[in-house]
Amino acid sequence: MDTASSNSGNSLNRVSAATPWPWWTAVSCWTFFLLVLLFFVRLAVRMDSAGETCFPAAAPLIQWIVDSGRWLTMNAVHRASVLGWASFAVLTMLGVGGIVRKKRTGIRPALLLVAGGIAVLAQAFLFAGSRMRGCVLYAVMAILIAAWRFIPESLAPRSADGPDSDSARDWISPWTLPMEILLLGLILVGTILYRFYALNHLPADFDGEMALCMAASTSRDGLLQINYGAPGMPWSPLGLFYFLFLYIFEGLFGTTLLAVRMISAVVGVLVIPIFYALLRRMAGVIAALIGAVLLAFSPIEIVWGRMDFFPLSYPSLFTLLICWTTWLAATTERWRYFICTVILMGLCYHVFPSGQTAFLIPVAVFAWYCLTDWQFVRRCRMKVATIPIGVGLWLLGLPLSGYLAEGVWRWQSPFTRNPGKTIWSLDIGTNDVGDRLAFVVERVWDNIVKFLESVFVENRWPYHT
Repeated sequence: MDTASSNSGNSLNRVSAATPWPWWTAVSCWTFFLLVLLFFVRLAVRMDSAGETCFPAAAPLIQWIVDSGRWLTMNAVHRASVLGWASFAVLTMLGVGGIVRKKRTGIRPALLLVAGGIAVLAQAFLFAGSRMRGCVLYAVMAILIAAWRFIPESLAPRSADGPDSDSARDWISPWTLPMEILLLGLILVGTILYRFYALNHLPADFDGEMALCMAASTSRDGLLQINYGAPGMPWSPLGLFYFLFLYIFEGLFGTTLLAVRMISAVVGVLVIPIFYALLRRMAGVIAALIGAVLLAFSPIEIVWGRMDFFPLSYPSLFTLLICWTTWLAATTERWRYFICTVILMGLCYHVFPSGQTAFLIPVAVFAWYCLTDWQFVRRCRMKVATIPIGVGLWLLGLPLSGYLAEGVWRWQSPFTRNPGKTIWSLDIGTNDVGDRLAFVVERVWDNIVKFLESVFVENRWPYHT
């Protein structure tokens, strides 16, 4: 049976995705991008060896960005309000104009612009301290987004052979692909600049808590033992792959501070095109460009992309890969993507804890399919049955780490690795399961509320940290 016809009812296939790049274009762009990244890495290492700051020529641009940020944060509430109202006006006018102009070909993108304008204005009200107005506008935006899928594509009937037909709308002009590549290239140039500028000097200090882990990673035996926490060795949940990255980068560039930070910088750059390609396939070019900009220039991503203390950036790489293989497995229903998903589920244990739970993504996706799409389950029951194997591989991660370090295989539960450090293992004065569950729910809800308040209400500056 033809896969394209057999999975036509698949809900993921109903998402409007962009036309794929020609394979030779994708290979050429990836090759050029990797060569450019390698050039920047090599140049940064040479500058560091010469005692120079990495890429000092970018200092005037960086100083202008810093000065602009300082100007923006002076009287921040007023300026954020002005920018919010201006952005709301521009996005709303574009959205309304798009609805009027595209009423016969598709109004959904224009409605998203209107929703974006409402969201910007809601955030401006929250910055100004008007919580009620901000929350109401965010609710309106959420309702509009929720109703978006039920709004008709157009406000007028289309002729099957007319200019508004699907074939006409799917036509791509000769300038579309070059413009897309140019915009993505500009985003990647900015990403590299923010990750590599003065990487060997900024931050100006080095936290030595991980120094022993970095020293042990200069040998294969050392990295395996410190990853497991063998007797006589300290243990920190950095993940086997981080120690492997340390081993490779220190072997290539020496045991320097730049080599350690280079891991975060390189991975922080690599996740952008991978995230772009995944989002482009799922939601289209415009959504992918917006998502790439938000991820590339997110303050927290910039910090994580320059960090030597904890490897907070590289789990994103594994999470994106497992999202991609899960998406491909669900949409194409091919064995190779299910197998890749299962392998990645097992590998997720060997990353930093923030990425270890990524193995639950395919579990949740295919559990939802089992509950909502019986046709999919009938077609792919043997393939879906491989997902528990991935869970089993994840559970075997700790015993495997012990075997690699000590040569002895024994079962160890990964849930006992951090006793007393999780809300499931804290002492609450009772062993009742119901009390424990209520305690966990209360703590999780309290953390969610505090996070939302810190981002949308208490943070009175026009950027998030």
